Amino acid sequence: MNYLDTLNKEQLLAIKHIDGLCLVIAGEGSGKTKVLTTRITYLIDNGIYSGNILAITFTNKAAKQMKDKLNKIMDNNYAFVETFHSLVLRILNENYELLGLQRNFTILDSDDVLSVIKKIMKDLDINVKKFAASYIRNRNSCIKK
Repeated sequence: MNYLDTLNKEQLLAIKHIDGLCLVIAGEGSGKTKVLTTRITYLIDNGIYSGNILAITFTNKAAKQMKDKLNKIMDNNYAFVETFHSLVLRILNENYELLGLQRNFTILDSDDVLSVIKKIMKDLDINVKKFAASYIRNRNSCIKK
């Protein structure tokens, strides 16, 4: 049985699209991971070098599932299967000098930002009961836009 035989018409359209990018948007449990892994397999079977393939997903779980499935299907798979966050972190790590960053740069998450704001407020003797750190963080986000 061919690995394409179990797919519906829409899935086949996404999988067989070779020229250029293909965006797959579908709900939970709709078979996105299967479509993406099958598409990668199809691309490789049609002469595309796996190191030239990038698949981006939202969750670590989905990225791991795709990597595991691809590694079971084929040897020497070099496709980049990443979450949005891990891809951006990889780009930053590989290009930190071009971006004017130190090699050991740190990315702050929302909780880290609140901790920094609270420390600054304490250092400046600002009443944390009068101004909540989360309010200041949110105001700063609005100002940046």
